[in-house]
Amino acid sequence: MRPMIPPTLPIAAVLLAWFGLAPARAQPLIRPAHGVSVEYRAEGRQDGSGPRQSGVIRVFWTDHGQMARVEMPGLPIFGIIDIPRDRMTVVFAQERGFVRMPLDPAHIPGLAVPPGTTMTRIGSDAVAGLGCAVWRVEGPRDHGTACITRDGLVLRAEGRGRAEGVAGSGRIEAVKVRYGPQPPALFVPPAGFREIDLPHIGFGPSGPRHP
Repeated sequence: MRPMIPPTLPIAAVLLAWFGLAPARAQPLIRPAHGVSVEYRAEGRQDGSGPRQSGVIRVFWTDHGQMARVEMPGLPIFGIIDIPRDRMTVVFAQERGFVRMPLDPAHIPGLAVPPGTTMTRIGSDAVAGLGCAVWRVEGPRDHGTACITRDGLVLRAEGRGRAEGVAGSGRIEAVKVRYGPQPPALFVPPAGFREIDLPHIGFGPSGPRHP
């Protein structure tokens, strides 16, 4: 069986990356300063005429926002983001394998703030019982808002953007937040899983596929 990435996962990952992994430069903290697990309700649309997709996303962060694990309950796939190494590992449970790939902001939409992007504080709110500051994010091709705690945890984010000529929109909102150290095993492929040779996998609109 070939590994497949469900369509909701890329939308949510891009949205999380845009608000959660981008450098801030004298703006609010963007990655959480402490270990934490968050469950988000997510929805998005890849273009103005496409169907709206929704789902649940769980994100686990290590201390100082060095690594993150992104998963969707019930789906046999999850991603591990290693920020210091600029690397992402995608794990396919059914294949008992994983793929490692570089995180290149120049080629992956959402992993870099384009020149000219600004973040302006416009208010405050509370999400999942936690207070957060509301920021307006505006850029040449993207715009939206984010509600971020003082220690850098994104509780809510929504926005619209365009990449490679395709417009899209999305929203995430935390429904459960639990602070505390996260088990190291969450941030490595499970024991016994093998690395899948990337050249033998093609990435298209429907996700990875074997030739």
